[in-house]
Amino acid sequence: MGRTLLSAGARQTASRNLRLTRFEPFRYAVVLDRHDVDDTPLNSKPWTDEDFEEIDEEIDEEEQVLAES
Repeated sequence: MGRTLLSAGARQTASRNLRLTRFEPFRYAVVLDRHDVDDTPLNSKPWTDEDFEEIDEEIDEEEQVLAES
């Protein structure tokens, strides 16, 4: 019986934690070419905000077009 309660408690905890989990990659930590992984030091950010400015502008433009439709 004690084993069942522990198992149920573990499932409850896992269920609560799952709701807080984000499955989107942290875009600053993604290495696109596996051959470049050795060139990326640990705890560094291979990308900066400037690398994403153009993409963010394109997304904003697309969202405006969708909102106007």
